[in-house]
Amino acid sequence: MRAVEFLSRTRAVTLSPFVLPMATRILIADDHEMMRAALRDLINSHADWRICAEANNGREAVEQAKQLQPDLIVLDLAMPVMDGMAAAREITRNRPEARVILFTLHGTKEVEEHAKQAGVRRVVSKVKDGGRLVMAMEEVLREPQTHVADPRGPQDGASAAGPSVRTQAPK
Repeated sequence: MRAVEFLSRTRAVTLSPFVLPMATRILIADDHEMMRAALRDLINSHADWRICAEANNGREAVEQAKQLQPDLIVLDLAMPVMDGMAAAREITRNRPEARVILFTLHGTKEVEEHAKQAGVRRVVSKVKDGGRLVMAMEEVLREPQTHVADPRGPQDGASAAGPSVRTQAPK
């Protein structure tokens, strides 16, 4: 007998996401194992978050995002094979509603602008505000999944309207 059948026969259980909340599925991509381990520990310490996949380059992140459709994707910028910016662009081209955070050592205004055009929701600096990653993740997860920015950026003189890309600055 399957677990669902057992539960439904032994007590009244409604198996809808409103009654039994699903864990938030997060994909992390960073080429440094130590950073992935730190992210893994951080995410696993949150009761409702689970790592659904890990990638050590942008190409793997794109493939896993397409296959698994995680709720949130945390990408490093500087990775081999495909960098985080190109990965974010491809992920949001395939799934415009994807929630992507760029967690990087290179958090400049230029990176923020490119990230916004690539469909990234937040840019968080590993150096300046790595401790604010959880807050950025929580904020992005509260945002609606109806992301409308064109990951190719403005076309034919159109405005650069799209998701707000904010960096997390220390207070």
